[in-house]
Amino acid sequence: MIKIVTIFSWFFYFSAAQALSAVDFDKSAGNVRKLTAKLIEQKTTNPPGNEGKAVEALAAPLKKAGISFHVDEFAPGRKSLVARLPASSTATGLKPLVLLAHLDVVGTDDQDWTTTPHKLTEKTGYLYGRGVVDDLSMAAASVEILVLLKKYNTPLKRDLIVALTGDEESGGAGLRSLLKKHPEWVQAGIVLNEGASPLLDQTGGVSMVRYQVTEKTQQDYILKATGKGGHSARPYQENAIVRLANAVKSISETPHPRKLQPVMRNFFEEKAKGEESRFAKLFRKIAASTNPVAEEDFKMLKDRPGMAAYLTTTCTPTLISGGTRANILPSEASATVNCRIVPDETPEMVLRRLQEATKNQDIEVTLGPSMDGSPNISPTEGEGPAAIRKIAGEMWPGVPVVASSQLGMTDARRYRALGVPAYGLNPFPLSESDLVRTHGADERMPVSSLRTGIEFYYRLVMELSSR
Repeated sequence: MIKIVTIFSWFFYFSAAQALSAVDFDKSAGNVRKLTAKLIEQKTTNPPGNEGKAVEALAAPLKKAGISFHVDEFAPGRKSLVARLPASSTATGLKPLVLLAHLDVVGTDDQDWTTTPHKLTEKTGYLYGRGVVDDLSMAAASVEILVLLKKYNTPLKRDLIVALTGDEESGGAGLRSLLKKHPEWVQAGIVLNEGASPLLDQTGGVSMVRYQVTEKTQQDYILKATGKGGHSARPYQENAIVRLANAVKSISETPHPRKLQPVMRNFFEEKAKGEESRFAKLFRKIAASTNPVAEEDFKMLKDRPGMAAYLTTTCTPTLISGGTRANILPSEASATVNCRIVPDETPEMVLRRLQEATKNQDIEVTLGPSMDGSPNISPTEGEGPAAIRKIAGEMWPGVPVVASSQLGMTDARRYRALGVPAYGLNPFPLSESDLVRTHGADERMPVSSLRTGIEFYYRLVMELSSR
């Protein structure tokens, strides 16, 4: 029996190795680039989304490969696509692996781009375009992997599902619709999604591989001020706009508890290794700290706002309105404050904090729209993290593989809320200067990252799904 098991184990390993060696990753990178370019050209800016155009572009390679798929229209012109490769007849009964990505992108109005936003442009070693990182290239890579596995008749131990959804940037109506109307299409045992990524250092080498296991909750708060209307030539002290401005200032200056989430301790330890001396010392100190993080240490992060944001809830005014004419006193003014809340706090806790900060300013502070976050944390042990560590170790020997939180929000939260392990890992290596462009002008990815990323993602999917 031992010999038979060994022979079969060797056979399946050899088949997987054959499939890996047969793949032309340069060609696959070219396919991903072409499909990403098509997706960028569809202009799926949300709102209104129009993801149906992207679904049409994605359906073409699936049809050509003979891969079946479903389309869910969750609003007029707005669609999600779900494709599946079934497990082999000798499958293990494992629940499916879901590759999750979204098809909508954020807008580019009032952004100073140096290239055409909705056209993939190569310049100085980078690919520019809205969605080239967030998240159209990952959608294209997911389809390419499905096509490759189908082409080589790769034996699968579990179903492999690609779910490409709409409306991720504005609440996740696409995935919500799938989970409500067609849960059997997207049932998962483990999920891979956007989030963290292999991190490039200043020399262009991968210095760390991060994967996301939790994320902040997004919650809006509405500030409302009222005052007496009338002619601007006879102003009153209780001007609504002035009162609102003072409240916004107070909220902007209100500190939130500074604490190191347990999942971030190893991240700060590893991050210290590649930093200049002052930040290396600071990160090591933060990693070793007991909560709360010292105020003086937190202040030293003022030049690294992204790192500071990992340690606290952040609240930022993003919208403001008030008044009707230049010569009329405003009777009402309002503002939206967007908060990103750490996993162990609730929107209600933050609401009380904001109300306390403005209690003497005659301002109404209420809960606004919510993105329905989940405080759940995916396990940092188990088949998902083990596979990530294994494949990252093979591609970048000696590079640390670190679990982390996410400053933004992704559709992974909906799976975590259901108790399904979901891991955020954009497979394309990016530098810090690339990451800060997400949602901003000149979103970009290194050209070389396409080839590396598709191989990394393919090998990771093979590790989790092939026999």
